[in-house]
Amino acid sequence: MQTPSIKRLVVNIAIVIAVAGIFFAAYMFFIKEKNISVYGGVALDNNENQAILIGAEISNTLKELRDLQLSISASKNIFGMSVFKSLHDFSVTVPKEQVKRENPFLPPAWKVELERRMSSSSK
Repeated sequence: MQTPSIKRLVVNIAIVIAVAGIFFAAYMFFIKEKNISVYGGVALDNNENQAILIGAEISNTLKELRDLQLSISASKNIFGMSVFKSLHDFSVTVPKEQVKRENPFLPPAWKVELERRMSSSSK
């Protein structure tokens, strides 16, 4: 009679170990933060890795700012060129018109007049 109870005990222990292994593997794969990376053959912790990434980002930002400064100086040179100074202004002033109505939800007067003419001509 002891053999079936020992067998059941061994099976239960194996199941508990397998479930614990699955939970441990899931924790390591999904939840635990990966804090070691390799940079140039040297293992770095999370803080050093972040410092390298921040340094690269700052370097890229400085390069973009230098490029922006060059493009701004080039665009300022355009205003001093004789070709730009020889351009003529062809702008047209738009006359002011009355755009407000007392009741904006009523149809405009021209539409009322048109509908009146259409209804009188169809009779």
